[in-house]
Amino acid sequence: MNKGSIRSSIESRDDSWIIRITDDDNDQINIECKDVQEYSKQIAIVGEAYDEIEVIWSKDMYLKPKHFEEVHAQMANFKESDNS
Repeated sequence: MNKGSIRSSIESRDDSWIIRITDDDNDQINIECKDVQEYSKQIAIVGEAYDEIEVIWSKDMYLKPKHFEEVHAQMANFKESDNS
């Protein structure tokens, strides 16, 4: 089984945030996503190289609480609309 470890890091960017995708097994994967929809598309593309993926989440120490809450809310809304 081909299992990959994908890192998803919520990072502060200017007065907003990004989600950075990196692949522990492929140094060339370093993608910046500006919203949850873009993140969802990109994580699906990166994940195609594997039978199974483990997504490891982190956030940078400079991320404002309001930005973390925005990401969390967008993820919840995206999951809701995706399940409809």
